[in-house]
Amino acid sequence: MLNWAVRARLLPYNPLDCIASRPEHERRRVRRALSENEIGRLLAAVTEGPMRRKTKVYQNRPRKDGTYKPANIPLLQHADLKKEGENNVLACRLMLEVGLRRNEARSVTWADIDLQNGSLTTRPYWKGNKNGREETLPLTPGLHEALQVWRLKCPGDDTSKVVKMTDRFLRSFDDDLVAAGLAKRVPFDDKGEIIPVNAQGQPARTPAKWILEKRDAAGRVVDCHALRHTFGTRLGRMPGVDPKSVQTLMRHSDPRLTFGIYVHSDKARLQAAVDMLPSIGTTNKDKDKDEGA
Repeated sequence: MLNWAVRARLLPYNPLDCIASRPEHERRRVRRALSENEIGRLLAAVTEGPMRRKTKVYQNRPRKDGTYKPANIPLLQHADLKKEGENNVLACRLMLEVGLRRNEARSVTWADIDLQNGSLTTRPYWKGNKNGREETLPLTPGLHEALQVWRLKCPGDDTSKVVKMTDRFLRSFDDDLVAAGLAKRVPFDDKGEIIPVNAQGQPARTPAKWILEKRDAAGRVVDCHALRHTFGTRLGRMPGVDPKSVQTLMRHSDPRLTFGIYVHSDKARLQAAVDMLPSIGTTNKDKDKDEGA
């Protein structure tokens, strides 16, 4: 707006020109994409999450010897806990396999999904839809099949939500990250120092607080939005997928955003790219010519 005002001679200069852009490495949160193995571990932890958390509630706290009492969860709750796990997995898959943001995933209704043609349509009024456009995105065969099965388990009109994502979803997701080995809870004392833990993960003394650590050794974060990063990175790894298709599926107006932030490089992908280069060889005859020259 200020640049336009300068061009229109309404301002002599842009007063924000003196402000430097924030360096990329200083972004508040640099996320990383999950590997295929990590995706499998996470979805397994998400599936078992409701039962795991309910078990902790029934067991309360460990005995003095570190063991827990048996958790006698009523059988009537087992079916509900299983369905909750399936719901949470489907929410994660909408982010992993369609690239939806968390608030977009919670906004999807059955009217937005075409089960016959295997597509999902974004809506401008969705919370979290940053480009404000209505776009039809293809579903992966696996997600398409999962949605067809889920629809049979979720009777209701087309205005009902596909997945239920309450305010507890993020807390549950953090717990699932820990269970999958993608994050850890670190104990701290009242002085803010880390308390060492034993082989079983028990702190040496009673901690004043626990802090969830979701960063890896490089400082990259694995959180809910990292699932969207994973979607973009997996697309970028696929041979034959052109950059424009990746940008379109990510719903970005600028390819620099797609490939500068969301499509992450990894050693295997770089090695595969180098392996595709034609081999360069010099015959003995060519070597003789070079030496004679």
